[in-house]
Amino acid sequence: MSAAHTPGPWSQDKYGGVVTHSGRMLVAEGVALGGRSTEETRANARLIAAAPELLEALNNILVGMEASGGWEGDDELFNAGVAAYKKATGEPA
Repeated sequence: MSAAHTPGPWSQDKYGGVVTHSGRMLVAEGVALGGRSTEETRANARLIAAAPELLEALNNILVGMEASGGWEGDDELFNAGVAAYKKATGEPA
């Protein structure tokens, strides 16, 4: 599994926007977040900023589960992880 996106890590700047490790703005506070309340906007920005690490962690978990059969037959759980990963990477479901 692989993903094509702006490389992480991403973080929040002091205004609540999401920036790359080189300082490039990905999401300005409130712009792509629908002008919601500051608390909700910042929570959304934190989630967006964590996205590269979350995607990498999910990939590692799925690869490990697939290699070891470690999901103990819980195909539903494994399939939910694969579906979420495909949604994040734009792969067909």
